[in-house]
Amino acid sequence: MPAKDTLKDVLASTIGSTACVYTGQPFDTVKVRMQVAPDDFKSSLDCFRKTFKGEGINSLWKGTIPALSGALGENMMAFGINGHIQRLFTSWEDKEKYVSPEMENVFSGSLTGLCTAFILCPADILKCRAQMNRTQGGSGSVAKIAQKLVKDSGPKGLFRGFGV
Repeated sequence: MPAKDTLKDVLASTIGSTACVYTGQPFDTVKVRMQVAPDDFKSSLDCFRKTFKGEGINSLWKGTIPALSGALGENMMAFGINGHIQRLFTSWEDKEKYVSPEMENVFSGSLTGLCTAFILCPADILKCRAQMNRTQGGSGSVAKIAQKLVKDSGPKGLFRGFGV
């Protein structure tokens, strides 16, 4: 199993993650604002318009850095782990005696999901808190939010909701 195959998986996930985050972030920003202050907006289009007029086009990408770091980490881990496990199964002789193709997918998907959750959970918590903080007039500094969260709750605060 050459490392170049894993590198290809990671590179593909990096390009895909970046494209997804930058195209989807305005929708996520609108969603979070509507969740935090539902009475301030008549519709998602109204929220988009008010955000654009009041804060400018760049405001629609607030929270992009933690979202991007989470997506990059999650997808690099997912593509890398899943690709590696799939290649392990492919190279395993007589695997049909022990593992069905369906169970290969269950095993590799489960292990991949567990690994990615360790990256995604903290990134998502920080992204949501940064967006809420900015909506309420704060700076939304991810570093400050992370420091406060760890100070108040310890490192486990970054994994709140992990079980779900």
